[in-house]
Amino acid sequence: MRDAIYVGQFGTVWKLRREEWLAICKAAADGWGYDLSPFRALKRPPRWLVRDEEWLDCFWSPRDDVVYVEPLDWEPEDFAEHLESLRSMRFRKT
Repeated sequence: MRDAIYVGQFGTVWKLRREEWLAICKAAADGWGYDLSPFRALKRPPRWLVRDEEWLDCFWSPRDDVVYVEPLDWEPEDFAEHLESLRSMRFRKT
């Protein structure tokens, strides 16, 4: 399932192809920020996402075969670190 990245923000979840997310991370790591508006959000979060009890607009995934991130407060350094971790992950070919 790691051929997709799930991105959450304010209770909304997007499913992006790996290449799309890598391009977003690269731009954000270079200081350009990121914009999810060109992508269509899911109508509802996947069933396997668990809503955080304290922060109702946040989710987390108990599955280790899924990449789910909430990058709202990330700095460019955080995107750069995330890019490095993604490069070491094994993805299926899409």
